[in-house]
Amino acid sequence: MEATSDSTRSFEQGFSNTNYLTVNYDFTKGSYHQFAMMSDGKTRYDQDFVNASKSSAAYGNLEIGFIGTLFSANLKEIQKQNDSTYYFDSNKADYSGMNVEKGILSFTFHTKKGVIEFVDDRNIRWKRI
Repeated sequence: MEATSDSTRSFEQGFSNTNYLTVNYDFTKGSYHQFAMMSDGKTRYDQDFVNASKSSAAYGNLEIGFIGTLFSANLKEIQKQNDSTYYFDSNKADYSGMNVEKGILSFTFHTKKGVIEFVDDRNIRWKRI
């Protein structure tokens, strides 16, 4: 997890402070799921699970993504299963299959445990033990 901040101080753009929070993740070497390769053929793209920003000028943004499935404008499409569990369907995402070699169909997130289950593009269910 990384927290950063930035400030804007100009008459043209105004005066504000913006705080950013990023939660990233990686795949283990040899994992079936991998981020897509960049054009150099050596470097893989990075992805973050959460990107959030909030400005003192009253604007903000939240993105949630996992294995190429990204929700931002479509956050309302996330299904709350109970007080701590949420279901994300890639068919309702803003983007699906983004910068990964093998995508997913859905994932389930628990607020205390993280991603507890996902279904990959072969319809195989992966569960966290």
